[in-house]
Amino acid sequence: MMDFKQILTEDNTDPNTEFLNQLRHKLPEFFTKDKYAIDKNGNEVLIEAGGFDIQKFQERLRKHNVNEITDGYTLNFVGKKYAELKTGKPTTTVVIPDVKHNSQQKNYQSDNVFLTGDNLDVLKHLQRAYTNSIDVIYIDPPYNTGDDGFTYNDTFDLSDEDLRDTLNMSQDEITKLRLLDGRSSHSAWLTFMYPRLRIAQQLLKDTGIIFVSIDENEYADTEMMLSEIFGEMNLAGTIVWDKRNPKGDSNGISMQHEYIIAVTKNINVFSVAKELQRPKKNADAMLKKAKTLFNKVNENFSLRDANTEFSSWIKKKEGLSGGERAYSKIDEQGNVYQPVSMAWPNNKQAPDDYFVPIIHPKTKKPTKIPAKGWRFPSETLKVMIQHNRVLFGKDETTIPRNKYLLSENMTEKLPSLYYNGSSGLADITQLGLPQTVFDNPKPVDLLKQLIGSVTHNDEVILDFFAGSGTTAEAVMQLNIKDSGNRKWILNTLDEKVSEKSATSETGYITIDEISRDRIKRAGEKIKKEYPELERFDDGFKHYYVKEIDANTIYKIVDFDPNSMQFLTEDVVSEFAGNVVKLGEYYEKSDKDKVNPKFAKIVDTGASGENTILQTWLINDGYKFNMPVKTLELVHHNVHYVEDGAMAYIIDQFTQEDVEELLNLIGTQQLNVKTIIVFGYSFNFATMTSLKNNVKTALDGVRVEVRY
Repeated sequence: MMDFKQILTEDNTDPNTEFLNQLRHKLPEFFTKDKYAIDKNGNEVLIEAGGFDIQKFQERLRKHNVNEITDGYTLNFVGKKYAELKTGKPTTTVVIPDVKHNSQQKNYQSDNVFLTGDNLDVLKHLQRAYTNSIDVIYIDPPYNTGDDGFTYNDTFDLSDEDLRDTLNMSQDEITKLRLLDGRSSHSAWLTFMYPRLRIAQQLLKDTGIIFVSIDENEYADTEMMLSEIFGEMNLAGTIVWDKRNPKGDSNGISMQHEYIIAVTKNINVFSVAKELQRPKKNADAMLKKAKTLFNKVNENFSLRDANTEFSSWIKKKEGLSGGERAYSKIDEQGNVYQPVSMAWPNNKQAPDDYFVPIIHPKTKKPTKIPAKGWRFPSETLKVMIQHNRVLFGKDETTIPRNKYLLSENMTEKLPSLYYNGSSGLADITQLGLPQTVFDNPKPVDLLKQLIGSVTHNDEVILDFFAGSGTTAEAVMQLNIKDSGNRKWILNTLDEKVSEKSATSETGYITIDEISRDRIKRAGEKIKKEYPELERFDDGFKHYYVKEIDANTIYKIVDFDPNSMQFLTEDVVSEFAGNVVKLGEYYEKSDKDKVNPKFAKIVDTGASGENTILQTWLINDGYKFNMPVKTLELVHHNVHYVEDGAMAYIIDQFTQEDVEELLNLIGTQQLNVKTIIVFGYSFNFATMTSLKNNVKTALDGVRVEVRY
């Protein structure tokens, strides 16, 4: 939960902070409990964080005869320790809603999201609400070719002493790290990419997959980095994209292809889930007959009769003479299937994870396990049961079987060699946009092929190197193709368009502005081509992710929450969209004067209250489509999320507002269990009154103060 003052003044991030957070999430049984106490102001504070019990973990490994030492290779580069630290460091940015844009009806109702800002900060905000929530990630990062404009730029806000103490770096290592700034070396590129991919891995669902476009310059480093972050076993393969557009190279081979590396979050779970969800193509007469037979079940005969008739039908129509397909059946969805053994296929015994019992749905008892173990690990079995792909016997004494759909041989999979000679620039110019800004935009057809191969209907697709916005257009076209309801989240930097370029003359100031315009035009084009559409989401919500202004930082850091004095400054207004600097685009003569042309374009209409609320919501784990209600009290507003039973107070509150809020909660007109208060908006007396009244009058309700 974001507390601006704490993040700015009490950053205790270590290189292994993020790694320990992942362990805590995956293996909570190996962590000791956090210890809390009540401070003099009545607030619950953490006094000692729970730690990882390494002895307990090692004992468990020994118990299951797991060898702790394995051979292998590791990826090392200058800046790796720093990159690990950057992964876990909290972001000091805020999320500014583009209120004017988002209030338009099609955008207000949309589940699509466009985020403008540095993608590392954006990913850290998404991490709080979208961990294990993304189905597909596609990124087209800078290739580090030397002429693609990539240089590593970092504030390096740690002193040499901090780097020595925190990262245990030698002076030689520190010197090499400092030299990365402004460079485009392999180490600089890896330092840039590593924390972004670490967070991306956490955002993916267990059934998720990431596609990374790259060329020969960083292919080897990228594959090794992905192997380390995702696990070598989860590399799904590499697609060679033959684009028939060779790069001139007088010193070597003229390259006409690029690579797309595919990596899953969990290869076993991914493989099963995608086979279950993959849309079936060219369904033959057998499937049509199956569905027709099943539709009769509710009319005049049973499912058993339908299966009997179906078995006779396929023998007659398909000319089968007793083969396995003659024993096929029909399930409740009208799918044709045959039962297949789920026993471990080899002579050797399966690993321990393949002996985990599964519960019979009727008797609620563990089923019989094959002597040599299951064919699948426990996580895969969970997915199969969830998707109704396990056939249970009449009770737990029977070994379950696998439901193999006969239509699975009709699925379309990605080839390892893919040819697409279409130009991404052509896609852009067809929409009436300038093509001079983007050096190598990916064609829409390529993204449709990738995303379409692993999605079915309502998945969420993330692209945090969005560039020209191709991913959003590809998703929209796929939804038209199969009536899907896929959603996208795009993120790109508000990089300034060169003032000397032809694009600048058209009125565009930043890259993200062109991307959003491209998405709008693509949506309009689709609606003109398909006027009969009743449901089509071509809208999106837009947010800026930006650093807090230095003046605001000083006020936050210097503020004393225990002071008895009344507030004399309005901190809330410091977070308004027209105050937070939305980019480094100022008049050359005056660094503090925003370019009026740029300021007019980025007028978000966001108040400071809008910004603080949205930043809190995403960091409290609420996605961008979470409905938030606003209630006007006596003088000021309270915002609340019914699903989470949380209320947010940001504006200056009076004693009358406090009394009205407590009355609404006490009479159960508001379902609130936690009241979040922006500490700068309360004087000492009002804050004390709120805490005391909640403590004495509202059982089970707590007050949390943030600064």
